[in-house]
Amino acid sequence: MEVQALTRYARMSPKKVREVVRTIQGRKAAEAVDFLTLIPRKSARLIA
Repeated sequence: MEVQALTRYARMSPKKVREVVRTIQGRKAAEAVDFLTLIPRKSARLIA
């Protein structure tokens, strides 16, 4: 299943967000959230 989310007015460059998203891409939702809690970037908090 493919999911697409849109965020507007987030003060973050798309390149920085894509870098974090690629690390969790293809994982199950629970596992992805666990990964996001361990990544020390503002974009990881935004995605979570």
